[in-house]
Amino acid sequence: MLVDARTGEPVTPENTSLLAGPAADDEVHERIARMRAPGISASTPNSKSYSVLCASEKRAALSEENTMDRIVVTGMGLVSPLGTGVEPARKRLLDGGSGLRVLAEDIVGELSAKVGGIVPDIAGDAQAGFDPDRYITPKDQKKMDRFIHFAMAATEQAVKQAGWMPTDEGERERTATIIASGVGGFPAIAEAVRIGETRGVRRLSPFTVPSFLVNLAAGRSASATASRGRWVLR
Repeated sequence: MLVDARTGEPVTPENTSLLAGPAADDEVHERIARMRAPGISASTPNSKSYSVLCASEKRAALSEENTMDRIVVTGMGLVSPLGTGVEPARKRLLDGGSGLRVLAEDIVGELSAKVGGIVPDIAGDAQAGFDPDRYITPKDQKKMDRFIHFAMAATEQAVKQAGWMPTDEGERERTATIIASGVGGFPAIAEAVRIGETRGVRRLSPFTVPSFLVNLAAGRSASATASRGRWVLR
């Protein structure tokens, strides 16, 4: 007979569940071994046999890692082909709108594909086009590629919606910035290559490399929100 060491009561079908293996049980057993102090006896982690476990302990073991990974979204920001801002883009999406549009000839050239999803600027979309002047000074705009403009704009929208802005050193150090980007500032890289080939590398701005570094999306956004915790590119 198995006895629950926490309560001293016999394990019965009413308070247990059958956890069947073989291989799928190993990870659960390992989690239970970490959690139990003390608990009912169970097979060793490498066992391929059936094991009867306290139902509550099994549920806790299965959900342990998920519980530790839970987050709460309190603010959102968006810069997308459907527009800038969560609400305008959401409304257009629900209305059946599309972010695809005919691309300029200098972009597509001789390519057969003439459409794509690009972020519209304020000149082409007066209602929800992207206006970098709302988020970044003209002077600083020249020091960074457009993908950083997008990151900083979405960050500002999100922190405003969340109502969160670190005000003391402790809050700043506890605020992390994690942003994902596939390539980074490819337009800035291409422009730097063109300048180097046609005018020489001495004509490159000292801000060329910082303008396209992929991790500077997180770095610039962290600086704008006065966050001093970790800033990470994913």
